[in-house]
Amino acid sequence: MQIDQLILGKYRLLEFLNSGGFSSVFRAREEMTNREVALKALAKTAYPASRMKFLLNEFQAMSKIWGHPNIVSIHTV
Repeated sequence: MQIDQLILGKYRLLEFLNSGGFSSVFRAREEMTNREVALKALAKTAYPASRMKFLLNEFQAMSKIWGHPNIVSIHTV
């Protein structure tokens, strides 16, 4: 991923923030709304096909508690 790259046709990467063993985090701007967001890019090796069901279950669980002040909201997967 490169700075100024458009991701998913809607998020413009502005700045690399940090990375760990499973993902990298960028500051990005949603082009349609001009809203700044954090974009977390998972490493392909972090979730092999055998673990994708686990990842999808995590996304679904997090979407059910959207709006909680201590939990990051997911807008796009």
